Amino acid sequence: MLRSLRSRLLLSYVAVIAVVVVTAATSAALFLLHSPLIEQRQFIRMDLVARVMRRQVPAVQVALSPLRWAEVTTSASELGVRVIVTDGHGQVLGDTASQAPPLLPPRKSEGKPFRGRLRDAEGQTWLYTARRISGGLLVITTPMPSRWQWLLRHSGDWLLPMVEAGLLAFGLALLLAWWLSRWIARPLRQVAAAAHDFAQGRYAPLPEEGPAEARTLARAFNQMARQLEASQKSQRAFIANVSHELKTPLTSILGFAQALADGTAPPAQAAGIIRSEAERMQRLVMDLLDLARLDAGTAHLQQVPVDLVPLLRAVLTRFQPRAAQRQQTLHLEAAATPTVWGDPDRLLQIFGNLLDNALTHTPRQGEVVLRVRSEGPWAVVEVEDQGPGIPPEALPHIFDRFYRGDRARTGREHVGLGLSIVRELVRAHHGQVTAHNRRGQGAIFVVKLPQR
Repeated sequence: MLRSLRSRLLLSYVAVIAVVVVTAATSAALFLLHSPLIEQRQFIRMDLVARVMRRQVPAVQVALSPLRWAEVTTSASELGVRVIVTDGHGQVLGDTASQAPPLLPPRKSEGKPFRGRLRDAEGQTWLYTARRISGGLLVITTPMPSRWQWLLRHSGDWLLPMVEAGLLAFGLALLLAWWLSRWIARPLRQVAAAAHDFAQGRYAPLPEEGPAEARTLARAFNQMARQLEASQKSQRAFIANVSHELKTPLTSILGFAQALADGTAPPAQAAGIIRSEAERMQRLVMDLLDLARLDAGTAHLQQVPVDLVPLLRAVLTRFQPRAAQRQQTLHLEAAATPTVWGDPDRLLQIFGNLLDNALTHTPRQGEVVLRVRSEGPWAVVEVEDQGPGIPPEALPHIFDRFYRGDRARTGREHVGLGLSIVRELVRAHHGQVTAHNRRGQGAIFVVKLPQR
């Protein structure tokens, strides 16, 4: 197909070049047909003849003498012109073409050479140039040539150089067209080959060369390939993580179920562990379903006006018993009472996950603070803990799925999906979520939601 494209490009260029050359030749011919150059050339030739003959016949009497008139007639025949001698009143006294239809020359020249056109009795147009001589006028005339006949008669003067120039231009343009077609088709061929290799699992970055459109295409292809490659790696990692997270509780459930069947484990203990692992699997599956719906854009969000302060108080109330068990303190600092458009249940999930994360990393007798304020068009909520902070190498990945910077600290109950769900839910509300370490000790998660 690409060879066909290159051939078509080359043929189109050749066609354009041929059209341009033919158009140029036609334009040149039309210019010559309508140009006064043909007449000017004839006038120049007749002026030269008139100048020479005026020296030979300075007066009418001299011109009409039999001997001299015979010389004038011979010269006119040899030069291809018609010579007419008139008196001062325009009366024709002599005409070297006496058999031709008569002409009525101009009456006076006012002492200066003059030229123009005349028509004979049969309607033929003649070009003339006149000179004043003693006693009258010396008029040199010649039939006005047909422009096509003149072009054909003098084709060697203009056609051959034009053909040579056209062939040279055509050859150079053909080389340029061949180079252009190759320049355009080569990047497309590379893209096709790269797409084929990518489909086979091989990827190498495309060189960004050729015209601007081809460079843009190569750049877009490279970006698409990198994203697809990253997506494939992410999918493989996702499947591996899900398999790993499901394998552990399934192994525990199968082991304790077998122990129950064999009677080697206390029933209450085995049932408790089986229930705990099943609940863990349920939470994992529900989190995965949430992420799948958010990724597909099918998660239903019931957008209503939500006052953030009462909602955050409800979140604190929900986690108060857990904080009391570890003697942790929860505070809400409200510098404003912003209202946002959002789904109350999903907003509770967002701040619940963040508060759960903060309590997990805050030591006993520590403090977790929620702050809410208005900042331009945003409603800003900060969740600050007194934990060890986020390692610098973990900050770029803190919202990645199944990412756990310190598994020993987070424990088995956390599979690394809570913050991923927070990010996707905040995006679904057209907001932003970031994380950074605070001075001293602890981390701060910042959620920005557009105010109503």
